[in-house]
Amino acid sequence: MSSNYPELVFNESEDFTAERLNKAMQVLDQRLRSLEPFAPSWEAAVNDLRAVGLSRLNDAILPSYQRIQLLSEMGFLFAGSSSSVTLVQNQSVTFVIENEVERSLFTPTPFLAITRTSTLADYAIAQLVSYEKSTGRLMLLVKSITGSTGPFTDWQICALAANTAAAMEYFRQIDAARAATLAAQVKSTADAVATAADRIQTGADRLVVIQARDAAAASAAAAALWDPSSYYTKTTIDVKFSDLVNGAGAALDTLKELADALGNDANYSVTVSAALGNRLRVDTAAQGLNATQQGNGRTNLGLGASAVKGVATAANMVANSGSDVVTTDQAWAAAGWTALGNKSGAVTIDASTGSRFYMTATAAVTISISNMKNGQDIAVCVIQDATGGRTVGWGAGIYWPGATVPAITTTANQVAVVAVFEGSWSPSTIIFGTGWKIA
Repeated sequence: MSSNYPELVFNESEDFTAERLNKAMQVLDQRLRSLEPFAPSWEAAVNDLRAVGLSRLNDAILPSYQRIQLLSEMGFLFAGSSSSVTLVQNQSVTFVIENEVERSLFTPTPFLAITRTSTLADYAIAQLVSYEKSTGRLMLLVKSITGSTGPFTDWQICALAANTAAAMEYFRQIDAARAATLAAQVKSTADAVATAADRIQTGADRLVVIQARDAAAASAAAAALWDPSSYYTKTTIDVKFSDLVNGAGAALDTLKELADALGNDANYSVTVSAALGNRLRVDTAAQGLNATQQGNGRTNLGLGASAVKGVATAANMVANSGSDVVTTDQAWAAAGWTALGNKSGAVTIDASTGSRFYMTATAAVTISISNMKNGQDIAVCVIQDATGGRTVGWGAGIYWPGATVPAITTTANQVAVVAVFEGSWSPSTIIFGTGWKIA
């Protein structure tokens, strides 16, 4: 921007010093002094001019001040990057310095240190490949790595003098040499142990040789006393073998074949006797089989579980419990009427406890049915008490033919109504009812 007073113009590359500021303020002072004669009428304009001048100074000075502050904190030596990078030795990696100020100030050296903000245990030494200040793209060749290789996103990259990098590499080599020395010491110890073991083995081998020599001498002494008449001839042995086989078939003419045929069982006779004892006998009723054997016998005879079932009681059938056999008498008993006694108000009949129910209404009653099974039929009889006039209502989920609730008899001591209900197939909450008025 052109100006008649260039002293008032600042740029980002200009050094900010007291002398430079004094020159700008001097020019402003001279311009303001020339307006002092017009102060009574131009006071507001002067104030506006002063505010504009100070604002221009602030716009020019603040960025320079921030750069000076960052430089004072060695901003040109350090830069951060949140790039997700995994370090690999002797391979190139790329970081991006996102902060614009750090990007413009950072000046990489030929060697740089790569660290992390969250820990000092992970770091690496790298060689500069390239750096684009405008984009912050920094490419490095990793030379050595200590700690974890990543990937991480909290990287700190700082300039490193070449002699520092060399020293760190030197110390790393010293550590490697120390480790190699310790490994060599361990190897030497192992070799010493192996040598001692070889020495012990040599002594053992010497003992074996001595024992072999003594055995050979004993064999020679025994050979001197050998008497041919004490041994069978081949012909005699062949006759003995022939007598032993005695014409047995080829499949059973050796001891091995006989042993295999008997299952290699040294107690074969005991095993066979026990197996025969487990067979189901028909000559006695006191064979003494245990429960497992008896169950297996019933299964093998095709009798099934019904052979040991008891007779189900009426209570078992009403409650749908147990697994005993149903008889005709017990089936009729289970189908009988269940007395519910005197009832008033809300009455819930549990359909899982029977199939026919009767009660005496001592006041108005409202009847509901629970636990109705798919396709189940139950009958309900309501009797008026000695007073009579008791009303009968029906709970939710009960449906009547034509949506017509059956009428009831209100005469004292008479059957008010008999209703038959059938459980729906789906949903189970729907119950179909049919009712009869007796008198």
